[in-house]
Amino acid sequence: MQVEIYNIDYTQLVYILGTTHFSQRSLYDAYRAVAQRRPTDLALELDIQRYKILNGECVICPQNKRCTHKCEFIGAVEAVENRDTNIWLIDMSKQEFIQRMKSQPLYSHWRVLIDERDTLMATRLAWIATESLQKEETPRILAMVGAAHVDGIRYLLRKPIAIKGNLRRLELSFTPPTLIRRIAINGD
Repeated sequence: MQVEIYNIDYTQLVYILGTTHFSQRSLYDAYRAVAQRRPTDLALELDIQRYKILNGECVICPQNKRCTHKCEFIGAVEAVENRDTNIWLIDMSKQEFIQRMKSQPLYSHWRVLIDERDTLMATRLAWIATESLQKEETPRILAMVGAAHVDGIRYLLRKPIAIKGNLRRLELSFTPPTLIRRIAINGD
């Protein structure tokens, strides 16, 4: 699938929050970032399978509303509440991850863990922003990713030509992010 990426600095449209998964600090940061930034789009470093597992565990937990150990991704989704916000999953699927890891020699697993995932997540974030820009909307995207991905994704979003180069060099095919929630507003 072809993806259109503009030659703009996407970091003006995407705020990246680096997290340390399942920490009380990251949960607090997630709630605060959603409240302060009021994003039009919330993008999470998850695939649909991991999202369903994490969300399911939180839903059945008897301490759900008082819990300080839930993951920051689910906390951010809760913080969005009923705002007009798209919620996107931007990470590669577990199956794709396993397949790509098997195709790499052991010494280059870093390529899949960081480089390929940074490229895929940056591409999907640029796609989300571009889709809004094409509708003449101004996106305010809050992306929540593990802290190890922040610098790589920011670099790629600042230099979109590098995104296209990485897609070719790493032999990655673009697939759009997964939209898991959209609140309809009158006139949609």
